[in-house]
Amino acid sequence: AMAAAGASPSDAAPGVQVRPAHGVPPAGAGEQESTADAASSAPSFAENSALWGSLSDQESCAVSDKDFSGDDGGAATGRRLLPLLYLVNGVNGADTVLLPCVFYALQQDLGLSLGRLAAMSMVQALAGNIAGPMWGVMADRGSMRRKDILALGCIFQGLVTVALAGVDDVWLMMALRALNGAALGSLSPIAQGIVADVTAPEQRGKVYGGFGIAEKAGIVAGTLLGTNMGRKELMGIAGWRVAFLVVGALGASVGVAVMVLMWEPPRRTMAGMGRGCSAILTELKELASYFRKPSFCVLILQACFGCVPWFALNYKTLFFQLGGISDFQASLIDVFSQVAGAIGWFLGGLLGDALDRRSRGHGRPVVAQVSVLSGIPVAWFIFKEQPPDGGAFAYYLALFVVLGLTATWCSAGVGLPILSQIVRSDRRATIMAWAWTLETSSSVVFGNAMVGFLAEEVFGYDLEQARTAAQEGGGNVRALGSALMLVTFFPWMLCFVFFSFLHWSYPRDLKRLEAEGHASCGDPHAGC
Repeated sequence: AMAAAGASPSDAAPGVQVRPAHGVPPAGAGEQESTADAASSAPSFAENSALWGSLSDQESCAVSDKDFSGDDGGAATGRRLLPLLYLVNGVNGADTVLLPCVFYALQQDLGLSLGRLAAMSMVQALAGNIAGPMWGVMADRGSMRRKDILALGCIFQGLVTVALAGVDDVWLMMALRALNGAALGSLSPIAQGIVADVTAPEQRGKVYGGFGIAEKAGIVAGTLLGTNMGRKELMGIAGWRVAFLVVGALGASVGVAVMVLMWEPPRRTMAGMGRGCSAILTELKELASYFRKPSFCVLILQACFGCVPWFALNYKTLFFQLGGISDFQASLIDVFSQVAGAIGWFLGGLLGDALDRRSRGHGRPVVAQVSVLSGIPVAWFIFKEQPPDGGAFAYYLALFVVLGLTATWCSAGVGLPILSQIVRSDRRATIMAWAWTLETSSSVVFGNAMVGFLAEEVFGYDLEQARTAAQEGGGNVRALGSALMLVTFFPWMLCFVFFSFLHWSYPRDLKRLEAEGHASCGDPHAGC
């Protein structure tokens, strides 16, 4: 069970305060409330356990209910939490994939080079990386409620995306992409922290698997919209602009829904962390303390390389279109790839949980190693081998389905569950945001900028040829394919090597946590 489930304010360690759910006044001198009164004000952790049971094959998480009570109305409120978190992650997925899906349209309409397109992607990602830890700090310190951060992020993302639909200047587009990235930086780490706070360790792989499915659903929607609308016109408006308007309106709508419908789960927040430079120094010291955990170092290092190919695959739609595959067929390949990836993500969570029960220190690392190795030969056949005459669509479709089913196990089955286990419950939002920042900062450079640089400067990608017409089997296809293969093979090999170190580090960290009492649900800092 989560540490906060059965703890009272008096149980908290020095410097840690119990932050009640929104609408529940804290117990204190002269303000003591009965347990029944407090429980009636907001849904409890016990009520929230029904949420996971109803939405995850009727299996409820091991969330303690001995100190909580509530009515059916509270449980109904609790059941709104997971769908809203899923919607937030869906918005994140749709926005993330939208720009890559209209790369070809932007090349033809605005004459943007691969380097400029890569720069826009990189600026957005780096802005999100910088903003992510700040959002996490505000969440963990209680400066803002997590539901307010999620709502603000969705609404701001929506407004910026709508503004992008009316812009032609590349520098203004980059500035808006940076603002968009800062807004998106608030979504995934905060939502992941909430999931970790209300689920037991043995269920996290499964729940994170569902979380990934929601993101894949958003990616599917963004892919269908962006790829099929990108080069068309609707009432005299370029299709890619319409796509941005739709995704922006969707994001703002989800933000309003979160603000109105979501409840703030009870949790612990850190107190007495200072302000200004003192707070920044405290945060950096806290982050540095986690680098003393070997598994944290391994997870960060592997992700710095393991995420690179996934950023590089943002170019896959352009790769298909350059090869003469129609927009509709390219979108279908993307859709089936994402559906397979969603299944693979969920399968990875189940496999990680299952093997972790059989071998606690080695099960999850084995899942990661198998998943990473399976992606390399598939990538070779995609980017370096010539598809059969007249069968390119079926060829690429089959390969991307295999890639999605097998190469997507690591996050839900390995990375997120281990990170949730070794990070203190009151620090999850901040540390997950820092981890996300460290992982993606290098990945976005090598996965976005490096593909554009290699394709244009090393392998001879020709922008003018891309603007005029796609030529099946032409030089641009070979140039982009060679760049993608290079940026896929070496990072995944390094990722495999780093995952191998988990066989040594993860058992050590688990033993240390048990020795320190971190695995006990009565410990205010428990990671359970």
